[in-house]
Parts: sequence; C-alpha cells; structure tokens
Amino acid sequence: MKKIFLGIWLSAVMFLFGNFAIAAWSPMVDLSPGYFEVSQDVVTPHIKWTISDNNERLKVLFICPRSSAREIAELTQRLDLNYEAVLIGWIDTKQLGLPNNIGVDVPGASDAETKIRLDERLKVKYDVIVIANVPWDIFNPDTKEKILNHARKEGNILFVYAPASVKEEVNRIITEKGRVTFLDYPGILPGQLHCLTPPAESIDDYEKSMGMVIRTLFQAANRNVSSLIPGKAVESQPKPKAEKKKTTAVRAFSLVAWDPGMGEDILQKYLIEEEKKWGIDTYSNCGTNEYVAGWLSQFGMKGIPYAAYFHAIEAKKLFDEEFKTELQKKLKDCARAFKKYRTAAAYTLGDENYINISPEGRFTDTPAAIKGFRQFLQNSYGQIEDLNTEWETSYARWEDVQITKDMNEPQQNPSPWFDYRLFIDKSFNEIHRFARDAIKEIDPDARVGADGLEQFSSYGGTNNLWELAQLLDMINVYPYWIHSEKGFNLHAARSFAKPGTMLGIWMGGYPDDRSETVARFLPWKTLFWGFDSMWWFNAGAPGNPYSALNPDFTPTKSFAQTCEEVREIRQGIDKLLLNATRQIDKIGIHYSQRSWHASTLDSGIGNHINNKGVYATKWDNPLLMGHSIVSMEGFITAILDMGYQFNMIATEQIEKEELNNYKVLILPFSESLTETEVVRMKEFVKRGGVLIGDYRIGIRNEHGKILKNGLLDEIFGMDQKSFDVAKHRHGVISGAYGNEYYNVPFEDLTVGTGITVTSGTALGIAEGNVPIFIINKYGDGTAVYLNFGLENYFVMRSKGEEFGLKEILHNIIIDVADIKERIKVLRAQEQYQNAMFHMGIPEPATEVTVFKDGEIEYVGIIKDYRIEDQGMHRLRILLPQRRHVYDLRLKEYVGYVEEFETSLSVGKAQLYALVPQKIKEVDVVGFLSNKYSRPGDK
Repeated sequence: MKKIFLGIWLSAVMFLFGNFAIAAWSPMVDLSPGYFEVSQDVVTPHIKWTISDNNERLKVLFICPRSSAREIAELTQRLDLNYEAVLIGWIDTKQLGLPNNIGVDVPGASDAETKIRLDERLKVKYDVIVIANVPWDIFNPDTKEKILNHARKEGNILFVYAPASVKEEVNRIITEKGRVTFLDYPGILPGQLHCLTPPAESIDDYEKSMGMVIRTLFQAANRNVSSLIPGKAVESQPKPKAEKKKTTAVRAFSLVAWDPGMGEDILQKYLIEEEKKWGIDTYSNCGTNEYVAGWLSQFGMKGIPYAAYFHAIEAKKLFDEEFKTELQKKLKDCARAFKKYRTAAAYTLGDENYINISPEGRFTDTPAAIKGFRQFLQNSYGQIEDLNTEWETSYARWEDVQITKDMNEPQQNPSPWFDYRLFIDKSFNEIHRFARDAIKEIDPDARVGADGLEQFSSYGGTNNLWELAQLLDMINVYPYWIHSEKGFNLHAARSFAKPGTMLGIWMGGYPDDRSETVARFLPWKTLFWGFDSMWWFNAGAPGNPYSALNPDFTPTKSFAQTCEEVREIRQGIDKLLLNATRQIDKIGIHYSQRSWHASTLDSGIGNHINNKGVYATKWDNPLLMGHSIVSMEGFITAILDMGYQFNMIATEQIEKEELNNYKVLILPFSESLTETEVVRMKEFVKRGGVLIGDYRIGIRNEHGKILKNGLLDEIFGMDQKSFDVAKHRHGVISGAYGNEYYNVPFEDLTVGTGITVTSGTALGIAEGNVPIFIINKYGDGTAVYLNFGLENYFVMRSKGEEFGLKEILHNIIIDVADIKERIKVLRAQEQYQNAMFHMGIPEPATEVTVFKDGEIEYVGIIKDYRIEDQGMHRLRILLPQRRHVYDLRLKEYVGYVEEFETSLSVGKAQLYALVPQKIKEVDVVGFLSNKYSRPGDK
C-alpha cells in the first residue's frame, strides 16, 4: 500500500499548476465570415447567363435580410457580378442588427456594427444598389441620405418588395440624374428565404423569376437588356454517396436537427439537401400532420414530430378530462400520419416540459385533483391515523382530506406541502404515460419521449426522472457544460434509460458550443456516455444565429467541425461502442426526488425554474443550507475525474434491493430518506459496502419533516445534535487511516455545526471545533461522513485546486471499497515522477470510459476543456494487463503493451481497442463482428 503525505502533495501540485499562464476557456460566438458575407460555394441547379456586348461586370451592392441572403448567391451564380452584400437583421427585419432578445451576442452583428459596415460600403460607387425586402424606415436619416445621394450622383437604386410609402418618399427626393427602379410582386409575400423573387415550387418557376430579376437589374443599371443571353442548365454540386439506412438491430449514431420549416418552396428543398450532405438524418420537433410525414419521406429523412406540448402546462390540465380527450385525438392523428409513411424516428411529447411555476399555475384543487390526491395519500400512508400524525391534523376519513391553499408554499410543518408536490410530480409523469399510450395504440413500435428533459424546480413537475425514464423510450437532455450543476440530468437519463431507448443531447447554436474545442468535444463525449444521437439547435432559417447553416447555405464553422467528428464516428466507431457493453464501476450516486424537494425547503431556490441558474450568488447567502443539485454535480465530476464510471441509483431502485450490484453508494445532500431506503442502506454497509455522504444526511423523513436525529447517524458513527449549517469555514483533514496519512487544508467550506462523534473516527476539524471527515466501521462495511459540501469542487477543479479532496475520495474507493481503476491515465513528464506521487500524477479533468464486446475492450479518453491549464501534455496509459493496442482514430498499431504514452489536449478524444491477439487489418471494421456489419460496409 502507498503512503501519501497529501499536504506536501497538494502544495507541490499547486506550485506546478499555478505557473500556467493560459487563460481558462471562455465561450465565443464566432460566425464569420459566412454569417456576414455571401459566397457561391454552395452550387444549386441553375441557368447560367452571359452578356453579349462585352461590357464590364455590373458592380452591385446588395442590402437584404440575413435570412434571405441565399437569393444573392442564387442570382450571382446565374450572372457574373462584381458584388458586395450587407446583411441586415434576422427574418422579420425590424432593425439593422440582430434583435437584443435572441439570447446570443454575435460580434459584428449589432445595430452599430452593421451601420458602420453599411456606411463603409456606401462610400463606394456602384452601378446599382439593390435594397431587397428591407423596410426603408430601419435606416436612420443619415443612412437614407447616403443611399439617395448615390442616385443623385447618377447612380441607380433597385428596390424589391418596397411598400408604397417608400416610393412616395424616394420619388420626392430623387432628381432626374439618378434612376430608381421598383420590382414588385403584387399580393405576394416574399417568405423568409426570399428577398428577390416570390416563393416557387419548381425549378422552372424559379428560373423564370430569376430571369426577371436579372433583366430588371440590367434595366435599373441602364444597361442593354437585350445583351443578356440565358445559357445551359448547370447542375448542383455532386452529392456525397448516401449512407446506407440503419437497421433496427444495430445501434448507430444519429445527427438530429431542430425542425427547419417544411414546404414546397425550392429554396427550402435546397436547404434540406445541404443539411443532408453534412449528415443530418432526422428533424426533431417538426409538424405532426400527414403532409409533414410525407414531405420527410421525399428526402429519405426521419422526423420526431412535436406530438404534445407539456411546456409550462398548468397543474389543473393534468386532471382535465376534456383536455385529455382532445390531446388523445391529436396524438392518434399524428401517429396515423407518421405510421403511414414510416418516417417517425420517435415522437416527442414536448420540449422542456414542466409545470407552470407561477403560484396559480402550479396549484390545483379541482374535484378530480382532490380525488387523485386522496388516493395518493392513502397509498403512501395506509392508515388515516398515520396521515394525521404526520400532518398534525384530525381527519376522520380519507374523504375528509382537502387540498388547501397553504399547500402551495411550505409551512412550519412541511409535510402537506411535501406530499402535495410528490403528488403533482406523479400526476405530471402520468400525463406522459397517457400520451405515450395514445401514440402506441396506433403505432405500437414507436419510440415516445421528451426532449430538453431535466429536473427544473420543486414546482416544475419533472422531479422523478427515474419514473419518467421507465415510461419513455426517447430521452433528450441538455449537457449544461457551463452551468455544470444541471449535468446530473444526463447521467440520470443514461442510468435509468430502458434498453433500446433513443438517447440524445442538445448542442449547436448555443453560445457555449461555438468554439472549435467544444464543437469537436461534444460528439465524442456524447458517444462515450452511451448516447446514440446528437441534436443540433437548430436547422431553421439561415440567418438565425443558432442555425446550422450560414445565410448563403454554407455551414457555420462550429457545425462543420461537429459534422466532421460525427462523420468519423459513423465510419464504424458508433457501431462498435453502442453495441458493446459500457462498463460501470460498482459506484452509485443517490438520486432522490424527495431530497430535491428537501433542498427547496432549505434554500427556496427550487422556486426558480433553473434552480441555481443565473442566481449563483445565492449560494453565499448565510441562510441557505445547500442543495442536492450542486452536491450531485460535485460528486459526479470528482468520480469521473478519478477515472471511474458510475450510475445514478434512485430511491425506487434502492427499495428494490438493487444496491446488491454496488460497492460504493454516495449520498449527495440526501436529506429525505424513506424507511425502506434506510433499511437497505444499513444492510448494504453491514455486508461490506462503503457509504459516503456530505452533510445534513437523513435529517428528514420521507414526507419532508425534520427529525430529532439523523436516520443514518448510527452508520456514520456520529450524532447530529442539530442540523445548523455554517459557511466560509476553514478546515483541515489530518491524520492516519489504514495505510494513508492525510494532511489537506480546505478553505471556504459549508459545514454542519451540530455533529458529535460517537463510534466513528474524526480525521479532520473545521473552525469552531466542528468534526469533518468521519470514518466509521459498521458491520463488514465502512461509512464516511465528510460533513462539508462539494459545491465548490467544479471551481476548484477549473483552477487545478481539487487534487487533495479528489485523492482522499480516491483512496477510500481504492483501499476501502477495493475498486481499482480499469485504466490509469497519468502525467508522463519525468519532473512529475517521484515517490510522493506513487506512480505519477493522475491527469486532471480527464474521463476514461471502457466498452466491452467479448474479449475486446474499447477505451475512450477525453479531457474537459473547462480548466485553466489548456496545454497539451504527455501521458502514460497503464493497462491492467498486457494487450495488443490499436489507436482507432489514427488507425495505428500501438503495440503489445501493458503501458504506453500519448499526448492529450483538452477536448480532443482518443479511442483505443485492446485485443488479446494481434489482428491483420488495422481499419475500424476489423473489429466489427458479423452481427454488426452489413453487405457494402467498408
């Protein structure tokens, strides 16, 4: 066994890592140049026009909405022009720059920056300025004057889709020297992709409209229109060979995109074709009717129709039979449409589903709700006397129980509020069951789920992800890379999902996803977690800053980078990993719906839809006790940083004795426990399990009521005399336990102050003589009580300050629970190799995932980018035994080794195959068994 003097170790690590000057990663929305310029890189079918009189090319300035800039590319691929473009606003243009309410800041796209760009262009002399479908009143008087001055100086202006008011104003100002031309399509709206022509369903109609635009442009420039000669048709760019359709027997990686809008317009079709070229195979959140289902089939695409919408639904709707009848009809109609064309990859029951959290939206006392609540309580308590004891009431019969207004907010006795919230949670999940059953009645083989799924607030309804995962077979979540405290949602999804569930993660146009590091990181991270789809928000109108494509239909940089990674994954790696068994170490992290609500009683933050959300400063409030979300994320991140993989384990699973599959159970701020959970946890430790908790563990019963003593105090070898909490305390873990000696200082701790040690051993103390890090033998097992929160772990980690705490937990798992890492990833440089680091420093913020298929193992290694140290480092990879190692990304043979070296940078995934016998062919498919390969596969 090793001995580590962690005080020295921590100081050394801080010295080494403190010298890095590279700034921490920060998000940047960089969409240039394609977001501001119009290229002809995307070639669509068209007729090329030539000019017979050898005149110079027209010099043209286009001013048009960003959403319809593709029409500039369509025009300029037909007629050779010397052109520039200034793209204005977005979709329904009401200002020069992007609106302020779109939730993303794009450098260069503000009103002021757009005006500067336009003013610079207006200094140049053009043959024609084309103002296409841009409201004249968005220009200020100064800009209007510059435009009109162009006409006064013998320039020309072409207005397309100009309202009558513009004509009157312009005609009053322009002199006879200039020329102003108007191109109108009376009674026809341009549509969001059009600014020069009306929508067209066929290429012939579109060519006619473009021909008129070309002639009008020449006429506006006072050029000889008769010199224009339409030429031969030019086809679009060659399409890449289509990927073969996936079979249902093999899981493969899907690239899903938010609904692009669907219609017969020719530009809309070109948009879809471009997105298909980049690998999109499914459109999510699309329409629900037969037209949409058939439309998708034309392109060989799948859809995930927006079958229901439980976003901010009012609680009373959950019990409204009329609402449910209408909903059922709508769902069945949708299922019939998509079953007819077989175009449903799944059905979504809504995006970001939750109960409306306004006081009136989250509360209902209708007769149906009261009836359901009474039945819920009877199932929970059994006897009315037990309810009266808990609620401090005197009901004679279950029929006497009422829903009262004070259940809308916690009272001195929180049990009625607590039970009511559990009831609403269950009812919210039941509406999903109702909707699922309606769809499956028509389409029995359908996958039905929800996207943007997460645990919102104590009032939001989605507060039992385990139960919901048992109902659904499509689950999509947000990754929350920056607001890390919500990342537990995706771990709950992968842990609780039934076999065959479609699992996806949203990414795309969000500001946090726009760096190349993130764009290339997320597909691999998603795959390594066992998710089989990546969802891009969105594929909508180009010009939308969230869109996959730029206004001219070229891909945004981040979308192209993501697609490159997805393309590599789809060359066979997805089939390897998704059809192998993802290895989980015998570590469980407690998932407790009840403790979530208990956190709300402590903090009040559960009243906000994003809980912690943007209100991070609330965590410094001395009145706030803590919250399970930040505790969960602290433990989750620490366990992954150690090289382990875990599962979330829900209350319902523990009650069913599934703890038998684990050696370690972690309790993150698990305040509220059921009686059965307590029994199972005691049995777990007695037979040799390791229980780890932070603070305020087991202080409430299953109905949320504070107890006199903690339910697990005996196991932890302590007595909680009170449950008070103090913040910003300093402490130190110091002393020997087994073969380990600890000396690790901590700052800024949140600690429970009412702890007295009984049978346990305290190896640490915080200010005020508060014991921390209590270890207790209980039966054949061990319980470890940290008595401080891990809410700061993520910040410590980003600065490279987490090593001491991580190593303490690591030693418990290795030495006490006897769980060794499957693969060790260590810093390789010689200066880090010495006795006090045992075999070397574990590489920080690095996750290791192992998949197993028979005798073959696949090892994924990826380093998080959310740390200050952004450098590339040389690593040692230690295997449990000698194996033939292949680098699947480089397609190289590493050797027959027990250890090898590699270089690793943040966000760059590595993937290795470990095989017992050397194989002849290095290509990925060399590892594909017959059951995963198909005729024609490479």
